[in-house]
Amino acid sequence: MKNIVLVTLLAAGQAPDASSAPDRSAALEALARFEARDHDWKARMEAMVGLARRGESAVPVLIEAARKGSPEVRVLAIQALEVLGDPHARATLLEALSDETPTVRAAAVRALGALGPIDPAAEPFRHLLEKDPERTVRHAAAWALERDDGSSAAAAMREALRSYELSRMDSARLHEPAPDFSLLEPSGKVHRLADLRGKKAVVLEFYNEPL
Repeated sequence: MKNIVLVTLLAAGQAPDASSAPDRSAALEALARFEARDHDWKARMEAMVGLARRGESAVPVLIEAARKGSPEVRVLAIQALEVLGDPHARATLLEALSDETPTVRAAAVRALGALGPIDPAAEPFRHLLEKDPERTVRHAAAWALERDDGSSAAAAMREALRSYELSRMDSARLHEPAPDFSLLEPSGKVHRLADLRGKKAVVLEFYNEPL
């Protein structure tokens, strides 16, 4: 089934504009690698970096993936659309608010919050906030409705991904000093380990929303 979906995306992603064909092809390959590697965190990071570097040329491919990919690919595509901040994705993101998979709905409402302010009284946002059966979706809706920094945060994340060196990924080793790294908040604020080293203890807590 995965192969069928990817073939469909490949066909849909082909464009007559030869100038953007390499970027479109690279975007499709990034999604295919993510799917083939069972959606592990390294594959996700590699895909997000690659898609951010492709920019607006990847948007048509991501829109199609957000509609027709597996649940994991739909989430990844929507997250990439959030980072790219292209308003052409709005209709697809609105459709995804009714997706059967909770993490897709949560990703979609967060992405829409990044495109601009959301009216909390408007549907389907009010329904997501008050009546969605999944707590993670209600939490994502509340956060998206309150934020006012969506576009600037997306731009900061976009630049951070484009400049990220994948060779640094998974470079920490047991019993050795932690390599320097930075973390970007959704607000755009950057935290660097180098700024805290030797000053205070640093504890990292990772939260992964299950599919």
